Amino acid sequence: MSGIGARLAISLLLTLAVELVLAAALKKRGRDLLLVGLVNVATNPAAVFLSILAVTYAPAFAPWAVVALELGAILAEGAWYQKYGGNFPRPYWFSFAANALSFGIGYLIQRVLQEGTI
Repeated sequence: MSGIGARLAISLLLTLAVELVLAAALKKRGRDLLLVGLVNVATNPAAVFLSILAVTYAPAFAPWAVVALELGAILAEGAWYQKYGGNFPRPYWFSFAANALSFGIGYLIQRVLQEGTI
C-alpha cells in the first residue's frame, strides 16, 4: 500500500473505531450505528486526502484548510444524521463531538509517533 493509501486507511479505521465506540456508548444501535460508519466512509477519506495535500503543498494554509475540512465534515455528517438517523436528537452536536474526539485522538497518536512525546 502506498504512503498516502496507508495514511487514508489508518485514518479511516481509527475514525471508525472511535466514532462507533462513542455512538454505541451513547446508545446508538442497529441502523444508526451503520449510519455512523457510512457517513465516515463518505467524508473521512476526502477530508484526510485534502488535508495531506494542504500540508504538502501549502503548509502555511494547512491549519485553516484542516479547520475548514473538519467543519465541512461536521456539517455534512450532521445533515445525514438529521435526515436519516433514528436516534440523533442533536445530530450536529453528535457530529461535532464524534469528529472532535476522533480528530483529537488521531492528533495525539500522530504527535507521539512523530516526536515520541505528547
